[in-house]
Amino acid sequence: GGIGLLYSLTDFINLAGSATIGFRSPSLEERFYVGAVPGGALLMGNPDIKSEESINYEAGIKMRYSNFSGNITGYYNRIDNYILMAVSNEFVNTFANKGKVEIYGIEGNFDYQISQKYSVFSSMSYVRGEDKIGKDPLEGIPPFKTILGLRYSKDNINLLKNGKLWAEICAKVYAKQNRIPDEWTEKQKTPAFTVYDFRMGIDIPSFNFFKGASLTFAIENFTDKAYKSFPMICMHGWDDSIIQPGRNFLITLNLKTL
Repeated sequence: GGIGLLYSLTDFINLAGSATIGFRSPSLEERFYVGAVPGGALLMGNPDIKSEESINYEAGIKMRYSNFSGNITGYYNRIDNYILMAVSNEFVNTFANKGKVEIYGIEGNFDYQISQKYSVFSSMSYVRGEDKIGKDPLEGIPPFKTILGLRYSKDNINLLKNGKLWAEICAKVYAKQNRIPDEWTEKQKTPAFTVYDFRMGIDIPSFNFFKGASLTFAIENFTDKAYKSFPMICMHGWDDSIIQPGRNFLITLNLKTL
């Protein structure tokens, strides 16, 4: 349960806040999964794992104008019996409860319409986690991340039955992550890195038997950057971190039926 408040400061700016009490039961994977994970270790579920209980606070500001929209939200979560992956021994990982933890941070999204066809967008996320019993940084917490992008959009394309053509390019910028528990090694710290993505697509309102359709083409990490993902390293406790996938091509077709 919880409570939420919304206050309109002006016609374009709203203030919001909430306080909630949360509960999360362990998933089937966390209780009973048995199998290999990347890196060669065996992952075994823990049937005796306890449920998480949390108190969550959130406050933020939301803005919407004719050519600009954005929001900034800060949050604080206090969690008892926090569930995380733990190293049982050199070859076996399992799930365990971490007594009391705090997770807090700030996130935001912004979009500015430069002209009828072009807009810029950005998002950011910063989070910290603390083990209140062990007095350690909490493992598995991602570093500061921001996304900066440029989008092109054109409506009413006659060849596509009044459809929409769009394209965007963005940079995903990750800071270095040096906040790790004392038992982790230097190899589990990650340097800063930036990857670039490109996407384009067409959206069609309706045709034939379909209420709508969209076709999307994407190139993720199109510069083929080699980088290491901090959350994966910490979740599995690998000293030899795994290089993430390089350039990736995607084609997606979505059809909405009547």
